[in-house]
Amino acid sequence: MIGVLIVQFCYMVEGEQVRVHWAHRFVSEVGGVVINCSWISDPKTLLIHVLDVSKEICPRELIEEYMRYLDMEDRMIVLRKGLELFVKASEKLARSIVVVLDEFHTLIDKLSYRIARETRKKKNIVEGDILWLLREFLESKRVLWILVTSIGWAKLKEIYFSEAKKEKPLLGVVIKMRLEPLKREESMELATKLSQF
Repeated sequence: MIGVLIVQFCYMVEGEQVRVHWAHRFVSEVGGVVINCSWISDPKTLLIHVLDVSKEICPRELIEEYMRYLDMEDRMIVLRKGLELFVKASEKLARSIVVVLDEFHTLIDKLSYRIARETRKKKNIVEGDILWLLREFLESKRVLWILVTSIGWAKLKEIYFSEAKKEKPLLGVVIKMRLEPLKREESMELATKLSQF
């Protein structure tokens, strides 16, 4: 299975953001979850939300096991458990699942700011740690991660891949591909085929 697919959507159809409708429809057909990252600003909130949206696809005992991590002091461990749950769920279910992180760049920015402030570390150091952690899960063979963003490729490159960055955790994991617009049915077919690798 392919580990990562980045989708850039920044257009509207009849006033509705297309990425939200597409993502929910896709995961309902192939099995997975959509996480709107734009409002999540700390690891505990992420884990709470992950546990909530995962109730339909994860075994109950796994949800209960991961609830105990909510009280952990180490924010990075809580973040790790929020991402790890999907890999463990796919292993227990013996099938692949799809995880859509909508506005993932906002999540990384907010989490790195919050953790840096609480741990008195530099934000760029924490951001690097988060990206390395994210890379570990993006390379999972059991989960198809779809990272959805509304910012352009130039901005993504500046944030995560610029020469000014000493570390580039997502290099080699994320590849830019240009696809011409597809019809809805073609998009669903492509995503389904990608999730079967």
